[in-house]
Amino acid sequence: MTIVNPLDEISSQNLRQYAGKLLLQNEIPPELTFHFTKIPSIKRKLTRNECQRCGNQKRVLFGTIPCAKCQQSHLYCRNCVAMGRVMECEPLYFWEVEDTNWTSYDSPLSWKGTLTNAQQRASDQLVSTIQEGKKEFLIWAV
Repeated sequence: MTIVNPLDEISSQNLRQYAGKLLLQNEIPPELTFHFTKIPSIKRKLTRNECQRCGNQKRVLFGTIPCAKCQQSHLYCRNCVAMGRVMECEPLYFWEVEDTNWTSYDSPLSWKGTLTNAQQRASDQLVSTIQEGKKEFLIWAV
């Protein structure tokens, strides 16, 4: 009898999509569930709550909703609801396999090019605004 590791059948490129994310159970293929670690989705603290997915601690951004699974009411985070509702009774999952081979770059975030005159002017104005400690600067870029 041969035991098949589901990771052998999935390319490392496809596995990268899970790295660094906190996911809900329905966002994980069932065959990969055992490679994820559960953590509480919302931590209740003495004076505040904290969403473990987005870090929200603002009281006004938490709501209470009845749960169809356990027939109780639970906290949920309204701040990150667009990514999928994070309810207190549902844990989050993170990828625990560390053998993802990430591409290494010699000069990350570098560019060897030339700005146009207009781009250079805009860049200089932006740098100047930041150095002067101003809070706002509107720039239009396409």
